[in-house]
Amino acid sequence: MSKFKIVIVLLIFNYTNSYPNISMPNIIGTNMVLQSNTKVKIWGKADPGEKISVTFRGQKETTIADSTANWSLYLKPFTSDNFNTYTMTVAGNNKIELNNILCGDVWLVSGQSNMEMRVKDSNNSIEEISKANNNKIRLFHITKSTSIDLLINVEGRWEECSTETVSDFSAVGYFFGKDLFKKTGIPLGLIQSSYGGTIINAWMSKESLKSVNAYDLSGNSPNVSSEVYNAMIYPIHNVALKSILWYQGESAGNIPDTEREEAYRILFEKMISDWRIRFNNPNLPFLFIQLSGDQVMKGRIPNETAEWYSVVRGAQFWAYKNIPNTGMAVTYDIGDLNNVHYTNKQEVGRRTALVAREIVYGEKNVVFSGPIFDHAVIKRNKVILYFSNCGSGLVFKKGINGSAFTIAGKNKVIVKANAIIKGNSVVVSAPEVTNPFEVNYVWFDALDNLSYLYNKEGLPAASFGTGVLKLKK
Repeated sequence: MSKFKIVIVLLIFNYTNSYPNISMPNIIGTNMVLQSNTKVKIWGKADPGEKISVTFRGQKETTIADSTANWSLYLKPFTSDNFNTYTMTVAGNNKIELNNILCGDVWLVSGQSNMEMRVKDSNNSIEEISKANNNKIRLFHITKSTSIDLLINVEGRWEECSTETVSDFSAVGYFFGKDLFKKTGIPLGLIQSSYGGTIINAWMSKESLKSVNAYDLSGNSPNVSSEVYNAMIYPIHNVALKSILWYQGESAGNIPDTEREEAYRILFEKMISDWRIRFNNPNLPFLFIQLSGDQVMKGRIPNETAEWYSVVRGAQFWAYKNIPNTGMAVTYDIGDLNNVHYTNKQEVGRRTALVAREIVYGEKNVVFSGPIFDHAVIKRNKVILYFSNCGSGLVFKKGINGSAFTIAGKNKVIVKANAIIKGNSVVVSAPEVTNPFEVNYVWFDALDNLSYLYNKEGLPAASFGTGVLKLKK
């Protein structure tokens, strides 16, 4: 046979056998958790025209691979089951069996370094890891990656939660799942998609950024617009989710200081709405963590008097108050003033699980949040701040460095305020301010031993502010 004929034969062989076997992305695999009580998409690659069937829990659904070798189908909704595991059979020219599958709730836990921080780096890690065996919780850790183009697969695999698998998993994600499972008993699949040091732009699709005329960043990877989204969110956008837990905002320094709160708010709101569209659920619950306190960030922005974390907390507070089906856990009181990666992730997990129980699972009579500022009334030289989510009452936990409330007149010079609890309200004032105009709470980077407001259930009031103001020297 001539060389020319050999080449032709090889080309024909490679074309007709481009997908000799059915394949599926790594997010669909043995040990996975499938979301209950909603239709579930199963998808993959096969030869064009190949008939595919998927059998699961008594269902058998079929489809045909299209001309681009893609196929997908939906399983009808099924109930959660914390007693049984199941096998999925995918058949075409070949047959694939996926085993040890649970039906429960699937959570995406995502963000930057405080979400990425591992269980083995948290408080009491040796003891925590030794008690981590729970085959009703499954973990999928997406390997960090970036791409200028949309990818169709991620690197990772589903594993049972155990002493061998939990060590390198997200501490926030694990402790959240541990507390939530303890209360609900519903099997959980936790998908970790996190990348330390990333800005919010990197997690957003190009379309969403363009729609708000956002900053198109082309700096060093991973902080390039959309590159993390392309590699670590888009490939799993077909996964049916129960909810999302998000921890990001420390890296907001790409936004000019004078615009940071408004810009982050716009970007955050757009990211939430876009992810809901991408995951095909316009009401998808979106929970997030209001940033903790940190002193390390001082001096990292041109204007040292600007409030680095506080403006991001303000944007997060706005999102919680204004975007439906969101929840926020507050953490400024458990941070480490000398380390942005504080180790008390157990308390973060506990607080986020409380939020999930109320917002996502509709549990009644649970105090899921600390006090939330509702509205203010100005009376002469005092401002009365009214709060919701007061639980069984408001309390101060005394610190030696005074009140965490500040007040300002129309000159916008902030001073520390005196604060007195009256029922479900706090009355604030300062001798220097005779005509109050602005009030802020926890509006500092270094949150060192201040007097914080809590409810009697031990949950702190959310940080809030009415504007980005200069601190009085």
